Amino acid sequence: MCPECDQSVAISGCIGEWFKSHPQCNHCHSNLDLQISAKCPNQYCDFMGSYPNVIEHMNNCEYDLTEYGISECESIALSDATSVMTASIFGAESIVMSRAPSHKTPAKAAQDQEMSRCILGCGKLIPRTQMEDHVENYCMERMMSCTRARLGCTWMDEAKNYNKHFESCPYEKLAPLLTKLNDRVTDYQTKIKKLEANLSSYDTRCAEESEIRANLMKEVQELTTQLERKQRIPTSTSLTSEHSGPIITHSPANNVVEVMHLKPEIEMLEDSLKFMAAHKFNWNIHHRDIYMNKQQISDVFQYKGHLWQLRFVPATNAGLYLCIKSNVSKSHAVGVRCKLFALHTSHHIDKHIILNVTHRFEKKDRCGDKLINLTMNQLLDPSKGFLHADGCLHLGAYISDVEDYESDKCCIM
Repeated sequence: MCPECDQSVAISGCIGEWFKSHPQCNHCHSNLDLQISAKCPNQYCDFMGSYPNVIEHMNNCEYDLTEYGISECESIALSDATSVMTASIFGAESIVMSRAPSHKTPAKAAQDQEMSRCILGCGKLIPRTQMEDHVENYCMERMMSCTRARLGCTWMDEAKNYNKHFESCPYEKLAPLLTKLNDRVTDYQTKIKKLEANLSSYDTRCAEESEIRANLMKEVQELTTQLERKQRIPTSTSLTSEHSGPIITHSPANNVVEVMHLKPEIEMLEDSLKFMAAHKFNWNIHHRDIYMNKQQISDVFQYKGHLWQLRFVPATNAGLYLCIKSNVSKSHAVGVRCKLFALHTSHHIDKHIILNVTHRFEKKDRCGDKLINLTMNQLLDPSKGFLHADGCLHLGAYISDVEDYESDKCCIM
């Protein structure tokens, strides 16, 4: 449309040739300037620009599948039946240009289905869109590893040689066994991580118990100081209460009574210290391990000049035997007292002790005596405190006292 007279200008045939012969408007004879915005005629191409830019673009358009170059006139010869354009001076509305059916084909669809030889050299014709999948998964010339690589097979070769390798692969023949072993390794790794977590919690608990031990030692020292102070009190009855310190009586007999009252507390603290020291000789046993005849053995430790070993052994009634071994000399009869406790109960000595076991070693039975038989009913009894929420039996045992006896005497504790 001419901007001077607002009349439409009809264009037919080649645009370049038409403007050469019609440089002016047919109605007002004003000069026309070719400022036309057009769209690339190739199907699926969205490029738009001025006419000269469209011509330049079409020479390199990726949607053009013609094998010959595109000239200004040959590639944009518009037929009267398929093309109508509107031009204006110094600017125009966009014009849709259709290419001749004899020049082009549906570009994108044809490009997707264009057949190419496999880039790895297997010789097959593959659509361009499927080439990547073919190279990675189907081409017989691709490099591949054995399907049993997870089990340790290091074979790697062209895919066409795989069947030959498969027939003689030792990992394929041992696959069921190796898979089972790998599963067991994974299971053990999981158990190791769980044990490491338990060890960390035990370290924390040991630190807490060390602090408790230090506090108990401090209390023992304070009680010992009080005891020594009371033993140094003068027997003179002329002392006043101001000079008698914490003792409120002036009678030596009364002082002795007060000292005797302190002895049970001191004994309880000493027993608690033994219990704290014995925590390194304890066990965590899952109750299912008892049925599998597994035994838990402590480390060998020394106590009062003898080597000792405590252990739990599965009993015939599906329970446990608490057994003890020692290197006691054949010429000695030794009385020993053991205490059995639940690890996660209170630290007070009168609460965590479950059983006191007294035994006498004779020279004939020093190499492994059964101290006591714990039945499954006892072990799983909630009131005993052995069974923990994690399904394990948290047991501990330690030797609280050892005493030498004559061979003709009985050990009574």
